Amino acid sequence: MPSELNITPLNYALGLADVIGELRRYALDNIRNSKIDDLNYILESMDDIYTQLFSLDYPSGLTQDLRHKIDVARSIIEKTRGDVSISLQMNDLKRCMERSLKSP
Repeated sequence: MPSELNITPLNYALGLADVIGELRRYALDNIRNSKIDDLNYILESMDDIYTQLFSLDYPSGLTQDLRHKIDVARSIIEKTRGDVSISLQMNDLKRCMERSLKSP
């Protein structure tokens, strides 16, 4: 993978850490646009990337700021998980209220 892109494995890992933030943006855009179908998939993707990055346990001298980016990624994932949970619950509540308003 990194060799296909002609970059070092470290730069590939640093880029993957940045992808988690981009996935958060994508999830928030979906929430704003009431597109909730992909939210759990986005969270799973974020978790998968984090798990792979977390397994790269090397001294920080060898990995630049990867450890910090991984720590930030964990925080981003947890914030996103909370936002997604609230959004899904609000959507369920909305559907329930709409059904009750349609019932005589």
